Amino acid sequence: MEKYLKLPCNIEEDHISLLSNVNKDDIIAIVKENEAISNNKFTDKPELLEDINFLALSMAMDIKNNTIYSSLKPESTPLIWDDKIIEQLNGTPLYYIVTSYKENLVNIVKSSIQNCNDLEQFQKIFSLLHSIVYVKGISCLINNVNTLVFVPLLNYIKISFSNEKSNTYIVHENNQFVLKAKYNLKKGDVLTYTPPLSPIPEINFLKFGVLPNNIEDMEVNFSFEDNEIILSKNMTKENKLVIRRIRKNPKYKELKKKLKEIYDSNLKLLSRSDNDNNDNHFKAYIKHIRSLYEDNYPK
Repeated sequence: MEKYLKLPCNIEEDHISLLSNVNKDDIIAIVKENEAISNNKFTDKPELLEDINFLALSMAMDIKNNTIYSSLKPESTPLIWDDKIIEQLNGTPLYYIVTSYKENLVNIVKSSIQNCNDLEQFQKIFSLLHSIVYVKGISCLINNVNTLVFVPLLNYIKISFSNEKSNTYIVHENNQFVLKAKYNLKKGDVLTYTPPLSPIPEINFLKFGVLPNNIEDMEVNFSFEDNEIILSKNMTKENKLVIRRIRKNPKYKELKKKLKEIYDSNLKLLSRSDNDNNDNHFKAYIKHIRSLYEDNYPK
């Protein structure tokens, strides 16, 4: 990574720190387009140029020919968390989102890879590389076409989810990716940057493993027969009406019974004694989802 740095820095296993003071907008590092890892190196099909799964698959299949891939460190995304951690979310929307996404990744590998001697090992390699390009991949214009790119240097730049607190930014200009100082920095400062965040909290959790500061903004949303059930702290009249109709109207007796079974199943999972995560934010989320089921129970 040293070749990309334009200022004296100390490269550790999981971060880069400055060895001298830096002024605002000073160039810290430069990575040329041809030194980055991008989908256009593996395909010219427009439908694949922004495909995260395709880039991770291509890197996994090419890992023996490019030593930089094996030197990259996986990012901490729920998609590669220990199953025991994810299991604690069982009964919440996030559990079903993460497990279904992971299952989809397994199916992608199975359907894409032929004649593999050790499919399980390949799956592990793919998952680790996927975590990297999923968390720190950048979509930008290359040859006037939106293309997914992973800049290897970002593997060593820590993520800050507060745009005010991150101290660098990256720009794509003159066929280069340029890392600059956001403001005056001091010797010893650890380099950080803020990736693009989604307005949808579930996507941010899937990608970065972070929950919003206001847990109560999160909803329970699922399809039930021909109904869309949406439970939230501030439910709309329409959402309340769906549940009230099933709960009160005698002709929906069987429907109500099935809905209660869904509620009961999730409430049982959310009330388990082993849901004792040390992360208070994690606990607060589980408690919030449990209260949504309890407060809107189809009695």
